[in-house]
Amino acid sequence: MDNLDIRQFSSPAKFAHSLDLATKSLAKRLPKGRWGAARKFLNIYLRNITYNFHLRQKYRLDRVESLLELPMDSFAAKGLHTEPEGNVLPRWKGVIHLTPESSAIYQVVAALVAARLTICRVHLDLHYWRRPPSSKRLPDHQDSRRCR
Repeated sequence: MDNLDIRQFSSPAKFAHSLDLATKSLAKRLPKGRWGAARKFLNIYLRNITYNFHLRQKYRLDRVESLLELPMDSFAAKGLHTEPEGNVLPRWKGVIHLTPESSAIYQVVAALVAARLTICRVHLDLHYWRRPPSSKRLPDHQDSRRCR
């Protein structure tokens, strides 16, 4: 990741392509080319730099916040499966088994849940990761970050 240029992610028109290229590049460096682990890492990295005031401002990352993906892991998958929109999701097999195709399905559902809650899908990560085990799903009204 030492040669990852944040600027490549600041254009809404090029964001998806840049994320796909960076994922493929990072996956080649991981054992057995783990696409899912690479995608999760990049999604967490992009979320964190977007949350950083200085980086967000310098690279105008507010323009791509709505494009950021939900970093997929067991917490995110379990959370999405409990949502009304989650009935179409495949069984979660683990991040190392995540493919571009299965990721796309999870991201569509995350986008639907986020739209209902009027937040960006990337912010669902904080809700699902910190959710108490007894909590079934998010309420329809949230005081958290809104999606622009």
